[in-house]
Amino acid sequence: MVRIKTINWFVATLLLTLAVSPGIVGCSRQYDARLTRIAEIVTPDPEKAIAILDSIKPGTLTERDRHYYELLTIKANDKAFIPHKSDSLILEVLRYYDTNPSDPVYNEALYYAGRVYADIGDYPTALKYYRKALDKTGQSHDTSDLRSRILSQTGSLLEELRLYEEAIPYYMADLKQAAANRDSLSIAYAQRSLGSAYYNLGTMADTDSLRNSYLETADSILTRSFDFSVAFSQEFLAESRILLAAVRQEKGDMISSVNLVRRTPDQVRPAARNIALAYAADIYREAGIMDTAYMYAHELVVNENLINKKTGYRILLSPEFRHMIHPDTLNRYYTEYKDILESYFDDNRNELALIQHGQYNYDLHERQKEETQKSNERLKWTVALFIAFTLVLTIVLLYLRYRYMATIVQFRSNLDALEDLKDKLDNRDDRETEGNREDPESFNQTAGITQSTLRERLREELTALCGDPDDVTVPDDILSSEIYARVLARLDAGKCIDDGMLDELKKVVLTVSPKFIINLQILTQNQMTKLELHTALLTKCGFKPSDMNILLGRSNGAIISRKKTLGAKVLGRKESVTVISAIIRRL
Repeated sequence: MVRIKTINWFVATLLLTLAVSPGIVGCSRQYDARLTRIAEIVTPDPEKAIAILDSIKPGTLTERDRHYYELLTIKANDKAFIPHKSDSLILEVLRYYDTNPSDPVYNEALYYAGRVYADIGDYPTALKYYRKALDKTGQSHDTSDLRSRILSQTGSLLEELRLYEEAIPYYMADLKQAAANRDSLSIAYAQRSLGSAYYNLGTMADTDSLRNSYLETADSILTRSFDFSVAFSQEFLAESRILLAAVRQEKGDMISSVNLVRRTPDQVRPAARNIALAYAADIYREAGIMDTAYMYAHELVVNENLINKKTGYRILLSPEFRHMIHPDTLNRYYTEYKDILESYFDDNRNELALIQHGQYNYDLHERQKEETQKSNERLKWTVALFIAFTLVLTIVLLYLRYRYMATIVQFRSNLDALEDLKDKLDNRDDRETEGNREDPESFNQTAGITQSTLRERLREELTALCGDPDDVTVPDDILSSEIYARVLARLDAGKCIDDGMLDELKKVVLTVSPKFIINLQILTQNQMTKLELHTALLTKCGFKPSDMNILLGRSNGAIISRKKTLGAKVLGRKESVTVISAIIRRL
């Protein structure tokens, strides 16, 4: 009887503790009626929601309503496609809801924190909040729409980081969620996102078989998406068609690609027009429809966005267009494209992608470690509760020892067994924690693949700058410099130049092209020799191999050999001296 009463007391105490915990009680208070109305219309009519929000004075609201007002403001701007510029407002929202985690809108606050940080370019932080939101939403029907949005945005963010394989599971989960909700629009969006990820994997594949497999998968998924897209807007259909057109172009099916892309730039949403122009211009160029290709590429060139201008110049400077463009205009395009590439290097160094990839992996590792630590804490509390309960029973049995001596022995044995179990659990947890550490060698390998891919893309774009080196004039700042005159005097006298003169020449070159040596180092992976650097400097200044033969005291064959070696490092392949000179002079 005593034992039964003790157990009942313990259970009752445990249930009472759980019943009064903040996580169980939740928030029962209703929000301001105006805010409730805004929450109902913010998705279908975000502009109207913004107008109503502007009419409300936040100072008249309670603290809880004021933070909900701030969250609705962030949500309305997001729905209206107004980019978030700062995290100051969402931080205020998070500070409140972090201390009120039972509030039903806390999950949404975490999601929109991810949206804000994605807009301002802090991708690792955005991923962190998406994962927190995903963990809290669970699988209930009430949160299915929010869960679908979190999955979709997480996949999009990973795709933005070029982590296409990592994005696919999120798109698949989103597609499954949309199918469970019987939401045709979400199904179509999820299929298009999934097709995009497979398309990007196909463009980056190392082998033909893998490339073909990814592209066929993308084609199949995007084709199926039209079964759900036909009931939707013209804009949605046009954006789906142009993505499928890009897939067909990669597969070499130009007839189908041209048919799909026809008139799509004029049918998509304004926000998607530049992407449509880029795809359409490249498809028409490859198909030989040059007038239309030129029209679309030229619209990209006059765009204010740096990436769009870069794409437009890349297309217009391809060999197919050179006979269509006046030489003066072509030279201007070369100069502007060079300036854009230099700016692009500054903003998109290889290290940026590596850092973002590393931050994502590190954050994922930290999350796993945090979950392991939480699990360990739960195990410790479980063991502690068992030990405490056993101690209570042992005291009762000791009090009744004259009747329960045999039972006392048994309970002491159980206590020892529990202590052994605790030690075993602690040892196991230590082993599990040790096993969860990330393999640095594996990461380095992944990082290396990313760096190699980015360098190849850079080389492809630089190849567009190739031309006749005789068409490139040496800048006046170099020709008028004192050191250039001294080098010419040495050349006329048939004498070599020394290291001091080369250093002076380097300073003059860097005043004209500040990124000249940095770009060479990036392209050669810092594998450039001293002689190759001197050869590059003299090439930049317009000197021919026969001139360098005298100035550097080398044979003509040695100079040409060094230039070809340098060209192979820069371009990743063998090329003629003419092409190498063109690249170096335009850097």
